[in-house]
Amino acid sequence: MKFKSLILIIIAGIAFSCKPAHHDIRISQFLIDSIKSQEIPDSRVEVLHIKASYIGNDLLLKGRTTKPEAVSKLEARLKQQQVSFIDSIVRLPDPALGDKTWALVNLTVANLRTEPAHAAEMATQALIGTPLKVLQKEKTWYLVQTPDQYIAWIDSVEIEPLTAAEIKIWKESDRLIYLKDNGVILNSTERNARPVSDMGMGGIVTVDKNGKRKGSSIPIELPDGRKGFMNSKDCRNFKEW
Repeated sequence: MKFKSLILIIIAGIAFSCKPAHHDIRISQFLIDSIKSQEIPDSRVEVLHIKASYIGNDLLLKGRTTKPEAVSKLEARLKQQQVSFIDSIVRLPDPALGDKTWALVNLTVANLRTEPAHAAEMATQALIGTPLKVLQKEKTWYLVQTPDQYIAWIDSVEIEPLTAAEIKIWKESDRLIYLKDNGVILNSTERNARPVSDMGMGGIVTVDKNGKRKGSSIPIELPDGRKGFMNSKDCRNFKEW
């Protein structure tokens, strides 16, 4: 009889000790969902991915966000509820990126995905020469933000990472925008010239200052450093355009 009573006491103690953890998880998730609905009306242009879980005896908040003020609200409300936690939330752009927080698209048309996988749903597309704000890297994928604020994943082979200083130089350089439906960048002005890259309407390249113009052929440089020639009839000065 005494043994049974001891077992019941132990079980009750375990159940009681689990209640605070379960309670804290529920409160945390409720607050995360609530703040996300208030602060992130469009998840395509802002990120707030946070999960609450227990690591040993510690409540861990893990995830990423582009809106640190939303995290501040979450933490303030958790403290009001007397919920202790460990903050492991990455504020984007991720400090692990170093100074490479910008990039240029280096494919004619790049596909941006909702998740870091080629099989994931396409979120949007970006043309060659489009500047992207880099937020985070996961294996061979980058989380980026386009000029129209969309946030999605892009494969590393489709971009050329740059520093803020390098993107500033690019923005101040002589740029050309391609206006034909499609075409080809050639490696020389000779008849036997070979293709360097294809081009599509809206693509942006810079003028190669070290190259020599020949007739209607303008020396250009692609975002990844490849050089070639573009017909002046097919493009226009970007600033003028």
